[in-house]
Amino acid sequence: MEISLKDLKEGKNDFNFGKQKGEILEIENEKFKVKYFNVYGKITKSRIEYFLNLNVKSKIIFECARCLENFEKESEEKGFYHIKLGKDRLLNKKEAEIEEDDINTIYLEEPVLNLIGIVRELILLSIPMKPLCKEDCKGLCPVCGKNKNKEKCDCEIEEKSPLSKIKDIFKK
Repeated sequence: MEISLKDLKEGKNDFNFGKQKGEILEIENEKFKVKYFNVYGKITKSRIEYFLNLNVKSKIIFECARCLENFEKESEEKGFYHIKLGKDRLLNKKEAEIEEDDINTIYLEEPVLNLIGIVRELILLSIPMKPLCKEDCKGLCPVCGKNKNKEKCDCEIEEKSPLSKIKDIFKK
């Protein structure tokens, strides 16, 4: 998924890499797996500067944080980047103040843009900390381990909280 910047014409240049397998992103994690993703967008060439509008649609298989069942979720992420040819001005400095423009600026020594790293970053930033198969997922029973979404259990769960001792005082 490389784009040669020297082959681009002045103005807007559309691209579409279509459906790609998630394995090419080389993301290894036991809590989720990228099944596939689509990459498309445009690069606007303005003299020696380039502006990248990137869209990534992905389908990811997650493990639910409550019930531990696998589920699929589609996601669409967008990114806007400023591409400059040359060396990063912050690269060799021991201390530097990062400005807002530096966050979305990509420096390239060669006029070839590889999108894999950018796509990987966009997908990883979209991953929720605790993915849920549904918002009202009931999770697993802490006593018997049954999935409460699929079957009921008759286990009695004693609720313990740091304030449960105070509750007992008021009962007396």
